[in-house]
Amino acid sequence: MQSFKELRNIILGIPKLNNDEVNEVIQACKRRRARLCRENAFKLKRGDIVRFAHYQGEIEQIKIKKAIINVKGQRWNVPLNTLEKVA
Repeated sequence: MQSFKELRNIILGIPKLNNDEVNEVIQACKRRRARLCRENAFKLKRGDIVRFAHYQGEIEQIKIKKAIINVKGQRWNVPLNTLEKVA
């Protein structure tokens, strides 16, 4: 993870970018988010207890970018990058 100072410099540089450069940054962010989803998918398996938002539930199924989470009988379709495994 980058330091706070490096992240701040990146954010402050955004207003100086032209449209093509902004599009490149957006594509890089999307690729990074997709990679984080894949990495998280490898760490999780069916039956794991996970937390997302203010909810906690059990993984019923893992798809490419989302997982179906059972929370007290309700089934939620949740993006993988928002899930945190409960110890």
